[in-house]
Amino acid sequence: MPGVLETDLVDASGSMSVAAAAGAWLAAQLGDFSWDRRTMRLTRSRPPRTEEIVVYHDRYRMRVGVWVRDADLGAWCAAKHSVFPGDFLAGIGYGELSRHHREFDLKAREGRVEEVTTVLAVTRDVALPWLDLVRSPDRLVAEAAPSTFAAYGHRIVEWLAMIERLDLAPALLDRLMTESPTWRAPFEEGRRYAACSRNQRKKWTETRYGATYLGEVAARFVPGYAPPPVPAPPPVPGWLDVRHPLRKADGTALAVAATGAVEDRTRAWVHEAVARLGGRAVSSVSARTDLVIHGKRSGPTLDVPVMPAIDFLDLERGHARSDPTLMARMLEPYHALLNVIS
Repeated sequence: MPGVLETDLVDASGSMSVAAAAGAWLAAQLGDFSWDRRTMRLTRSRPPRTEEIVVYHDRYRMRVGVWVRDADLGAWCAAKHSVFPGDFLAGIGYGELSRHHREFDLKAREGRVEEVTTVLAVTRDVALPWLDLVRSPDRLVAEAAPSTFAAYGHRIVEWLAMIERLDLAPALLDRLMTESPTWRAPFEEGRRYAACSRNQRKKWTETRYGATYLGEVAARFVPGYAPPPVPAPPPVPGWLDVRHPLRKADGTALAVAATGAVEDRTRAWVHEAVARLGGRAVSSVSARTDLVIHGKRSGPTLDVPVMPAIDFLDLERGHARSDPTLMARMLEPYHALLNVIS
């Protein structure tokens, strides 16, 4: 059977058909998940929960996420008039569980089996352990990455209320307020919203999303919660030029080449991003190249420092957000090698 499914995967044509063949192959390898092509999900029933591995596809690029639904939570929320009715408890993308696997490229027929084998490895290494973690309220609150709570932290607080473990809710909220400081303002907006009368709520104009929902739920179930003090930002390393992080201490732009596919970004976008970061984009790797952005299916890089494409994208994201901490974390392994300190 796996041999037949591998043949189907290699022979498939069209983004959806390829993703569907990949899902069927994964289900056969995992054994206890069933594949539904209509919903593009692998499903495993562990009552009262349903665990789902969801496949998204776009132009032969596949992204994968894992979801947990809880029938008991759905019934409880319906009876308690939840902020967000339904049985969804938590979800997270593979790119957040394993940052080097944000998407999988299934365009080249000869590379499809290798790519879905990587999907299988990530599923076994991080997705299935995450599903086990979500079954334990103590482990979920203490160990899960903050991105687990990013969109549905309010559902987890409601779940804690349902199973009578609201003693864990302050620790969960403390983690979010400390590790995701941008959540503080919308969280307080949600708490103010909860205090409004019904007529006042009709006039409410704020956009409500994960953090504001969390504030609203916290006002109901953890009314005495006080967020921890705002932590002081870490100092900016002396070697980091916040405006132009790809420049040396003497102001010289680093010569940066990109090889292979940098996720779904075009080569023109990569060159423009390098320029925004203060570097100088070069078209090929040579002895004069300071840094290579290493994407999928990259060729040889000579004896030149290599930055994984995912790290470069995070560096660019940190620059766009004016986040020196993220930029420093991405450049720390390279700054000495690249003579950032003259």
